[in-house]
Amino acid sequence: MAIDERRTHRRAATRAHFLKASSLTGLLMAAVLAAPLAGVLASPPEAGASQLPALKSQAAQLGSQIAAESAKVQSLSMQFTSESSRLAQLHARLRMIDGRLARTEQKLATVRVALRRDVVDSFVSGGVTTRIHTLVTSNDTTNAIREQYLSAANGDMSATLDSLHAEQRVLAVERSSLLAAERRVEAAVSALGADRNALQSEVGAERATLAQVNGQVVALVNQQQQALLASEAQIHTDPIPPGILAAAAYPPPAVPQPPGQTATAGPWGAVPAPPTAAAFAALRQCESGDNYQDDTGNGYYGAYQFSLGTWQGLGYSGLPSQAPPALQDQAARQLQAADGWGQWPACAAQLGLD
Repeated sequence: MAIDERRTHRRAATRAHFLKASSLTGLLMAAVLAAPLAGVLASPPEAGASQLPALKSQAAQLGSQIAAESAKVQSLSMQFTSESSRLAQLHARLRMIDGRLARTEQKLATVRVALRRDVVDSFVSGGVTTRIHTLVTSNDTTNAIREQYLSAANGDMSATLDSLHAEQRVLAVERSSLLAAERRVEAAVSALGADRNALQSEVGAERATLAQVNGQVVALVNQQQQALLASEAQIHTDPIPPGILAAAAYPPPAVPQPPGQTATAGPWGAVPAPPTAAAFAALRQCESGDNYQDDTGNGYYGAYQFSLGTWQGLGYSGLPSQAPPALQDQAARQLQAADGWGQWPACAAQLGLD
């Protein structure tokens, strides 16, 4: 923006601000009171500056470590849940196998009873005398005759008995395998639970350490803020020079000086005015009504109505109206030291700064 155009904008902004803040009391309060820090730390003391980076680095490392170990805890918990579910399935399968084994053994007992009954019936079915005569007169041994009766009476019972014995063997093998798997899964569940609990304890300890470190960081930041507040309060106790209030409310017309004659000292004791805290307070009141967040949409921002180009040219980023008050004060002092009060032509003339 050209200098003449920027001055036109500043004059328009100045008239609007002085309609809002033309009272002498408002100007006096702006010169005496310190600007708020809005919770932002600027220019920390050396003691805090030497400790904060190490504490912040430690906090960042702890945070990363806690995040990584929390992920491991989550993974272990998922494995623990999965293995516990598998163990429950093995328990259920074992109960089912035990039930089938019990039923198979019951069937075997039943078949044996039936088989013995059939053998007895086969001895008696042909008549007691005939059977006894056969046993007495036979040249075969008693065992051979009994085997004959068993073979005749067995029939389908023998096939059933063989089938039940085979089923019993299969179930016994499966039960043995399930018991071995159950022991392995129980050991895995126990180990996962122990690992998870140990890691959770480590994370808890690290969280406690992180809380302590963050507490130290907060304490240092608060200490530095208090130091800044005290420094700002000391700076802003500079008295307003006599006549400045009248000059701000009713600026006198400029009196041309004859050639070779120096200008009068003016209300600030010198021309141009020295860069005191009171001078900057009066400038803020004139430019923005002492509003560090001022943003009316006219392209100028903050307490000193910086343009974005000027603000960035001073080496700052973002919007001036979003910067902390201490940073805006620093930028204004930097700009005044480089270019004088002429960067605020309307207010400088109105306040007698230039």
